[in-house]
Amino acid sequence: MAGRWWKVLFVVLSLSSCRQLFDLPSTILSNESNIKINVSLESDGTINPGYDNQGAQPVKACFFIVKSKYWSPDGVYDGIPCKDTTEGNEVIDSRELMVSPNQSYQLDFDIVYNRKDDAPLWLVAGANFQQLNDFKPIDRVEIIKKHKKIAIPVKITRNEILVGKVETNKNNKNNKNKDKKNGSGVVVF
Repeated sequence: MAGRWWKVLFVVLSLSSCRQLFDLPSTILSNESNIKINVSLESDGTINPGYDNQGAQPVKACFFIVKSKYWSPDGVYDGIPCKDTTEGNEVIDSRELMVSPNQSYQLDFDIVYNRKDDAPLWLVAGANFQQLNDFKPIDRVEIIKKHKKIAIPVKITRNEILVGKVETNKNNKNNKNKDKKNGSGVVVF
């Protein structure tokens, strides 16, 4: 009797593993792939001063994952890139938040894209600053799709938003800012 239970157990386990084997080719041959993008946002103590050079004030920031290098939010030329209606066919995902002075924030994007599409994706970051003179309301960085996880630093200063880029510097072995964990490089704004 005990031998029969082992046979039944063997058949059930065999069939369940066969089912997993049949699902394996569909996941391998799928055209979809994922990228996890982590945006680390930091603001300094001088962000978004008022018109009379008042102290730092909160600012509305927005982030877009887009398909085109040349895409810009609708209100960028009016100095308000974070309009509520800023979307379109080029926008894959977007987020908005109010950023306070001297704060750090984390935003996570989980992007699904078609592997056959070799066009790059872009992160576009914007902020609605009060003063429209001497300001930089948007910045962008290319997202390399071959990476499964990407960390992108963003900094908001007085009247500008800056998206960091990681640059490798293999010629300078004494570089103190070099990331020893993966040998990539330093963040340049």
